[in-house]
Amino acid sequence: MNNWTTAVSTDLYALIQKPRLGLIVDIDGTLSHIAATPQDAEVTERNRRLLGKLQQHLDVVAAVTGRAAADAQQMVGVPGVLYIGNHGMERLKNGQVDILPEVRRFRPRIDEVMGKLRAMHLPGVHIEDKYVSLSVHYRNAEDPEA
Repeated sequence: MNNWTTAVSTDLYALIQKPRLGLIVDIDGTLSHIAATPQDAEVTERNRRLLGKLQQHLDVVAAVTGRAAADAQQMVGVPGVLYIGNHGMERLKNGQVDILPEVRRFRPRIDEVMGKLRAMHLPGVHIEDKYVSLSVHYRNAEDPEA
């Protein structure tokens, strides 16, 4: 290692000794591999083990995702992780899901749009209701570009 690398390593080591450092990580494509469908994605055991170890040294370890926070917790399965779901619109910590109050009022519109999309019967398209948001997965559609 050169002097610059040594200095950076020393600085990083000093930084992780302070009680203000956290890790915020995405799930799909980071903790898990990208999969054909959301249900097929799996967090690796190695990543679960590493998150558990990091919690011993960091003030916060959080998993952020477009999935619902409860689904993220079930998928990752590491106790003590802060789960941020629906791209920040909800969080799950210590068994409680907190949803941003300003997004609840959009639920009737989500139901309306979801009904219209399901009525279209789009082969290969998966419509996922995440309560505060709606995802349309078209990767497996007959013509994803359309």
